[in-house]
Formats: sequence, structure tokens, C-alpha cells
Amino acid sequence: MTKNGKKVLNNIEGMARWLEDYQKRTFGVSGDWTGGDPDLSDYFFDFHSEFSDFERTSGETELLNEIRKSSLIFIGDFHNLRQSQKFTAELIEKITQDDRSGKILAVEFLSPGDQKAIDEYQSGRISEETFLKKVDFKSWNDPRHWQGYRKVLSAARKNGIKVFGIKTGRAKNQAERDLLFALNLKNIAVFYPDDKIIINIGDAHLAENHLPAKMLALPEFHDRRMIRVLKNLPKIYFSALRRYENFRLPKILKIKNEVYHVMIAPMITQLLSNIENLEYRTGADKAEGVWTEGDLIMEIFQCWADLLKIKFDLDKLPEFHIENEKKFRLKKVLEELAGSVFGGPESFRYFCSKLFIPERRPENVVERAGEKMFLDFLRGKQPVIPRD
Repeated sequence: MTKNGKKVLNNIEGMARWLEDYQKRTFGVSGDWTGGDPDLSDYFFDFHSEFSDFERTSGETELLNEIRKSSLIFIGDFHNLRQSQKFTAELIEKITQDDRSGKILAVEFLSPGDQKAIDEYQSGRISEETFLKKVDFKSWNDPRHWQGYRKVLSAARKNGIKVFGIKTGRAKNQAERDLLFALNLKNIAVFYPDDKIIINIGDAHLAENHLPAKMLALPEFHDRRMIRVLKNLPKIYFSALRRYENFRLPKILKIKNEVYHVMIAPMITQLLSNIENLEYRTGADKAEGVWTEGDLIMEIFQCWADLLKIKFDLDKLPEFHIENEKKFRLKKVLEELAGSVFGGPESFRYFCSKLFIPERRPENVVERAGEKMFLDFLRGKQPVIPRD
């Protein structure tokens, strides 16, 4: 990796640490949200230890072929990230196109006691509003999660896939919770022994000795071939950034046999989604949050100053405000920020966004010019900074 390539990597890692520190400092919550709970800490340690690196590049064709050969399909869910549910919905569509075998979708955000409401909603007999009340969706911490899960249920409905809830009640620890999930899934398998089961559940449950082990201990699952699909794991992301030239990350990686990883969003977007959820849960979303009180914008400007070897008068920087967080897109915000302080052509703004999203790819002529600027920077050439 070139000298400037290392600077870009250090910049991303530094911003990730800043956001994690902000989360802990502001909300008292660690990156894994363990809150000092030793059971949760050990649980997440198991998860991250198993998925710390990957074998090789993969692709969609290979992934879909492996899914078609499997009868237990685990799809890890990152609850706070809407792109996570969007990917799951799209994957359901793709694995159904050329495979008309029977399929069941089991989801963590609904419980077995919700089955009547699920069937009524999926068949169109009750409205969305009535359904959300019946299943008490607001208990899922953040009602905005529904934007993503609606797409998952819609994909199942469109493709004739019956949906079951597997959410558990209280459990004394994570091992007991995984056992309860497994028993709920066993009850489904008893009635649908020949159907593939697609299981959409929080990714930490998918370490080999977590939910999969609890299921394989049950006779209903002894002969079932499983595949695990995980998304946006930080260790995998940063490992891939180090491995691929010019940060040209493939979207799909093979972690090991029957385990695949998909990048669905920039890592900074994922970290911000956690903070936005915490802001909602604490009522802080009514304020400006991390974008002003957390000085994130100032931190971004300082990173640009360090990378581009320029000095900012921080007191004279223009004001910047995200008008509508529902339209938040990291690359768009970064480009608008760069435009507000530098001005200059759109190609330079694209270049500035690449310093935080190096895996981004150009989509038009203007962005290709910015891509060349970025590649020149990796080779050691400093860009020409636009001047008024």
C-alpha cells in the first residue's frame, strides 16, 4: 500500500474510532452495546472472533448457487441500517426467481403469538396500521425500523413465502435466547419438513456456536445443509481495504465454507445509524445530535485538512445542516460539505468523498474525473485545491 493509501486507511479507521468514542461518551454504550454485561461481552467476543477475516473474493452467482443448495438460510440483520433489510428483501426475490421449491421466512422482529396478525397482514385482510398495533411493533425500540422490515415482508408476500415470527420472551442469557429461537424454528420445521427456511435475525446470533449450534442439536435439523450470509462486519471491511489494490472492494466475499459476507453500505453510515438510533431512544433526535453537538462536521473538515495539507480557519467555515435525515446519504453529505468549504468542480467533491468512502465507484464522466484524482493521490500526487 502506498504512503497516501495508508493515510486514507488511517483516516477511515480514525473516523470509525471517533464515532465509537462519541457513542460511548454521549450514551455510555460500547460499540457492541453490551453496557458492561459480561454475558453479552462474551457473546459478541465469540462472534467477532469467528468472523475476523475472509478467504477470498466471491460473487452473486456463487452465493445464489450455494443458497439454492441449502435448506437453512441464515441472513444476518443489522437492525439500525435500512440497507440491511433492503438487501434481505432483494435476496429473497433473487433466490425465488429460479427456485420454486417451498420456502418459509422466519423473522426475529415478530413473535409466534403474532401469527394470526401476520397471516392477516400478508393476505391483505388488515391494514398496515392495524398490523403494527396488533404486533406492538413500537416495542422494537425504534418505529423507523419498520421502513426496512416492510420491504422484507413485501418480498415474501410477492413470492408466496409464508412468514413466521420467532421473537422470544425474556431469557436469562444469550445461550437461553438462542435455544428459544431454535425451539421456535423447530416448531416450524415440524409442520414444513421439506421447505427451505430463511432466517432473518440479528447477526450476532449467527456465530457457529450460537443459534446454529442450538439448531443442529435438534433432530429436526441434523441433516440440514446451512449457509450463513453476514453483512457489513467492521473487521472484514478493514481487512478487505488492506488487501485490495486501490480499495476496489468486491461486494461479496467468502469468509469460509458456507459463510459469506456482503458489503451493503459505507462503514461510517453504519456507525452513524447506531448513533441515530441511540438519539431516538434517548429523545436526543429532537436536537441536532452528532452533526452539531458532536462536532462531526468539524472532525470531517479537520480530516480533510490533514490529508490535503491545507489550513482551515474553523471559525469561518460556512454553516451546514442536514435538512431531512430520511434523505441522508453519506456520499451526498460529504460532497455538499466539500462544496460548502472548497467550492470547485463536482469531480473534486467526489474526490473528497472518496477519502471517507474509498470503495465508492464512479458512475458518470464527472465522477470518473474525480476517480482519476483519487488514484493520482494514492500514487503521491496532491490534488489542486479549488480557490475562489
